[in-house]
Amino acid sequence: MADLPHVRGIEKTTPGFRAALVRMARKLGLSADAIAAVMALESGFNPQAVNPNGGATGLIQFMPATAVNLGTTAAALRGMTAIEQLLYVERYFQGNPRLKAGSRAGDYYMATFMPGFMGLPDATPIAFRGDKIYSVNKGLDQNADGIITVGDVRGVLESELARASSKPRIQVDENAAPEVQTAGVGDDGALVLVGGAALFLAGAWWFGGKGRR
Repeated sequence: MADLPHVRGIEKTTPGFRAALVRMARKLGLSADAIAAVMALESGFNPQAVNPNGGATGLIQFMPATAVNLGTTAAALRGMTAIEQLLYVERYFQGNPRLKAGSRAGDYYMATFMPGFMGLPDATPIAFRGDKIYSVNKGLDQNADGIITVGDVRGVLESELARASSKPRIQVDENAAPEVQTAGVGDDGALVLVGGAALFLAGAWWFGGKGRR
């Protein structure tokens, strides 16, 4: 048996999905807890979640160009179940050489939000008030100082894990078989916004030089 943190939305997932998530993380040598927290923040575990700013789609909000680089399309992802999308989540994290066992939990969020900033000091600025990037992500400016920093982004995920730690962890039977699912809009609709702001950033990424936002 394994377990997962009670992050937001995980109660909507099936035992088979949770087992597949744990197996995937173990295969990659990565933290299932941190990957689950990324999905909670990005989509609430809704595989049909779509962000209007740039068309990011799915469990970890794949940008259209990223989806193509992973061997699929944003439209195809929207037609997949959560378990089916795990293949592309695996490919995404497997393609990031800077993410490894022992990586800080917040860097898993940075890996999906702005990979080029992974590993940089918390004080590193990403955007300033008045920038377009800041305006569409101002919910990430946790201390409202007019600067979104690497630490602000990491802190969002780490705060979610801390919040989840107040609840009992969810037991996972790693041998549970995937349930038969059909794709559809989650209970909270097809649109998920993180922290009250749509995430939209452009930056270096290891696939084709495209930012995931």
